[in-house]
Amino acid sequence: MAKKLKYRVANPADIPDIFLLLIEMHKENGLAALDTTKTMMKIGELVKEGFVAVASNDDDEIVASVGAGVGQQWYSNDHHIGDYWMFVGKGYRRSMAAQKLIEMLRVFARGVKLPLYVAIVSKQDTKRKNALYRRRFKAIGESFMMEAR
Repeated sequence: MAKKLKYRVANPADIPDIFLLLIEMHKENGLAALDTTKTMMKIGELVKEGFVAVASNDDDEIVASVGAGVGQQWYSNDHHIGDYWMFVGKGYRRSMAAQKLIEMLRVFARGVKLPLYVAIVSKQDTKRKNALYRRRFKAIGESFMMEAR
């Protein structure tokens, strides 16, 4: 594992590498079938019009990313920033990557003067991620799921 990761806002040249990272995320946590075309389009849209940040190792391989965009509640015209993904690849999960990317996302939301909503939806154990988010954000609920059978 790299000793020090580099953090930056993503650019269009990063889209293929972010896509590969998010394929890894889907393999671990995907709750629905993956549509690769839709995924690539969403990454491109957020890189261009939203917020995407990445962490890369000494070999400039993208090993973590967060993506967010502007949204609205179904009952309001008020806008907010909502996350689409937060993922740190295996081998980098004990690094500061998640904390640094969350802080970049918080700075972005403050800069556009919009509230930030983040969620944890995962098939994996989320104790560490929940603890991280609880230190940085106000809890506003929980998520639940029922599988169709």
